Amino acid sequence: MKKVKEETAEETQSDVATQQTQSDTGDVNPILMNDQTNTITAMPLLPPDEYALAVVKVEGKRNSKDTGDVIKIQLKTTEECTSITGEPIAPGFPLFHTISITPTPDYTISSINRALANFEKDGCGEVGAFLPLDRYEGKVVRAKVKVQKGNEDYPDESNKIVRFVS
Repeated sequence: MKKVKEETAEETQSDVATQQTQSDTGDVNPILMNDQTNTITAMPLLPPDEYALAVVKVEGKRNSKDTGDVIKIQLKTTEECTSITGEPIAPGFPLFHTISITPTPDYTISSINRALANFEKDGCGEVGAFLPLDRYEGKVVRAKVKVQKGNEDYPDESNKIVRFVS
């Protein structure tokens, strides 16, 4: 009896897999037949330029080493772009920007204030206290973006927001 149940469960899993790979007409989705051998798995890179970006989310968090606080800004492109390899990138391509808000001997309070003001004033066209964070969501900003080399933590090249521009 137990063996029959296992076979039924296997058949059910197989049916689910088949349903997930077939279109409404019963044909196998052709993308699953593509040879992925030469597919680049790294995220595409935007060429250095200024871009219009929509603010998706702004939140305060601890930094990854748990040694200070940061403001994490999640953005997305608003227009179709072309990657440095010529690949089209649809609107909504994600970009991220982090502002440390914990002073150190090399990163003073005035540096923190400049970074916050660059996003708030130059990017969003607003002035005043930086809070509340959710007031930035949905705003469209302009940002100068560059390609930065990989490092020990993130070996692939990536896009970096250099500054927000008005």
